[in-house]
Amino acid sequence: MKFSVDTMISMTPRPQIFVNAIVGNSAESRILMHRNDGKKLKIPAVRYESTDIEVKAVPVDLKEEKRPGFKPEAGDVWLVATAKDGVSPGNYSLKVWLTTNHPRLTEVEIPVTFRIKPLISAHPEQIRLWIQDNGAGPRGSLFRMIHNGGGEFEVKDIKVKDEKLVTASLVDEGSSRMHSIRVELVEGMKAADIGKGKTTELVITTSDPKQPEIRVPVLLNQRQNVTRPGKRPAELRPSDIQRRGITKSTKPLPLPTGTPGVQ
Repeated sequence: MKFSVDTMISMTPRPQIFVNAIVGNSAESRILMHRNDGKKLKIPAVRYESTDIEVKAVPVDLKEEKRPGFKPEAGDVWLVATAKDGVSPGNYSLKVWLTTNHPRLTEVEIPVTFRIKPLISAHPEQIRLWIQDNGAGPRGSLFRMIHNGGGEFEVKDIKVKDEKLVTASLVDEGSSRMHSIRVELVEGMKAADIGKGKTTELVITTSDPKQPEIRVPVLLNQRQNVTRPGKRPAELRPSDIQRRGITKSTKPLPLPTGTPGVQ
């Protein structure tokens, strides 16, 4: 026996919308909705709560240019999610409720997720520097500036908000898709100078007019010296002792004469 089960309303490629985009580029994604009972699908209402994302239902126009991965039919509906102009980098998640004309599925819930990356991003997004009580340990860190659009840019200037805490220098000059920047604690700084922790910020000037300035936070903390206790010698199991030849199987010795109960 063979069974074939179809959903009342199918959604291609999946029943959710995910967008991974870069600031300044088109940030849009869509899914195709289709009634499997052969009737035309209508979505009279789209409800959601967001001022950064716009979601709308658009009836399919078969005269439009075909989109790869989709095979729309007459009566289908596009559900289109778009990030509005000026939306800042970040992750945006919302739920969209659709009212449909299907008698058995009058409302559909669809999750929508947007990940908007900056044109030029720092990896990691914030720098952490640690200093131990005795002054030991790494006193610097290396991070990268990457152009997510694949273009090249120059790092024109690097300024530290509090120059008494850290210094920053560019590893390689010139134009490139990726630049490395080294951040180090000021020479002679001790753990007592940091206290419970301090923060500062790097202000990086680039040659890209779309993102001329980038700010990277720097966190400074002190780390307690940790003294690890010595390891106790490992206890050998009977099977290990026998395998290493430390002992052989033993036979119980006879009890000495005179022991109570022994003749």
